[in-house]
Amino acid sequence: VQTQHAILEHARAEAQAQRAEAAEQQAAIERAKVEKLLELLRQKGINPNDLI
Repeated sequence: VQTQHAILEHARAEAQAQRAEAAEQQAAIERAKVEKLLELLRQKGINPNDLI
């Protein structure tokens, strides 16, 4: 029973680590989208700070 419990806990920790990695990857994608949008605004002569 103890071994099964340890295996389950390890699996839970692994799943959590995978979710955290996926969230980090998604956040990086979102940051890249924002940076691209800001660059496009600047190319059009729009200061992004003027939009706030």
